[in-house]
Amino acid sequence: MRDDEAFRQISDLIEQIYKYWELLKLKGIWLFLATLGCWSVEHRYICILALGTVGALFAEQVIYRLPNKKSFGSQAKDLLRKIGESEEISDKQKSLYLEEINIIENRILSFSHSTRFTWIFLICFLFYGLTVGAWFLDIMHV
Repeated sequence: MRDDEAFRQISDLIEQIYKYWELLKLKGIWLFLATLGCWSVEHRYICILALGTVGALFAEQVIYRLPNKKSFGSQAKDLLRKIGESEEISDKQKSLYLEEINIIENRILSFSHSTRFTWIFLICFLFYGLTVGAWFLDIMHV
């Protein structure tokens, strides 16, 4: 791996993380609206089917839209390994790149930092989960 390629891949990874978080915000709003739409279904079992369908559709949208089909942590570790094994990058540059990847892993991907950017999705997903749980409990008490 060359020096410029390592720099580009680190920059691309950071950009992908923030773009994915923006996608989650938008998907969270649509998840909320779709969940509300499921409430309008009068028949219980069809409502559960609708909630299941909404869940499957949004799982596909959120999980399978990850760049490279890998978690960002895995991508950072792969990049860390590639940079560490590269003989084309000076030791000084390697240490700077490894520090950047450390920042990605420990700050950008930290729970508190990622929650700041994805709180809308998390609240909407919690609402969806509570709705599914409420409907499931309702069916169990029939």
